[in-house]
Amino acid sequence: NQGKSEKGKLLFKLFMEHMFESYEEKVNDLIIMVDETGENVATKFICEGTYLKTDEYLPQATGQFYRIPAATFFEIRKGKIT
Repeated sequence: NQGKSEKGKLLFKLFMEHMFESYEEKVNDLIIMVDETGENVATKFICEGTYLKTDEYLPQATGQFYRIPAATFFEIRKGKIT
């Protein structure tokens, strides 16, 4: 989200566990962009959610609603996200 890039299934699993515990989110207006090689992908979307549990370096969670623009970046190799 607001930190460094992380790679690997374990780190992604831990990230998702944390996100499900602290936030309830949905994605709207998803746009997927792929380069001509099919190996580099970017997404743009609106993230709407509720802040459920206080997260490190953020204000106290009190069920605040939020709506923020977001983007993600992926690399694809042999048909899989790397």
